[in-house]
Amino acid sequence: MAAWNLSQRLERDYHIRHFYRGPPETIRADDEIRTHLNAQVTQPIFETENRDVAFFGNNASAGLLIVQKVQVAPSPVILVGCVQRELTRRQLPNFTSAVYDKDEFAQQFDKELKNLSSLLEKEPKILFDFQVMINSKGNIYHFDLDRFEQGTWRRKKHLKSCMEFVKSIGKAATSQTDVE
Repeated sequence: MAAWNLSQRLERDYHIRHFYRGPPETIRADDEIRTHLNAQVTQPIFETENRDVAFFGNNASAGLLIVQKVQVAPSPVILVGCVQRELTRRQLPNFTSAVYDKDEFAQQFDKELKNLSSLLEKEPKILFDFQVMINSKGNIYHFDLDRFEQGTWRRKKHLKSCMEFVKSIGKAATSQTDVE
């Protein structure tokens, strides 16, 4: 529930975009459903998949799952994290070629960066495991917001480094330069 409440507050106060469309709910799910869901999980940051991880519960969970309505992510997008940057770098060539209207992207991305800068200055815990998606129109979508409550303060150098990395993606998308 904390991530849902946070998403609503950040949307209101900083005009962020996110994918949540309702608060989480607890439902019953039998072993077959949980096994099916676990088989769908991929971790794009890692080259190999770990099928032994039970993301959707195991026998100890008594068949209960917490689910939440979300909107489908736009396509194409680039996944951006300030700690694990390699995935972003690998995705960049395909993403930049999908940005057809460079001026529209630049204009919207500039607005989104202002909101992001304000958010990161006033809510530095959001830097903990920072994850966003940027679409080909320059919109920034925050996801995995439950990380906020797990986070700890990051020094100013992390804030600056993260913002510079995000800005470099915008520059690359509009001018075909390399990402930092």
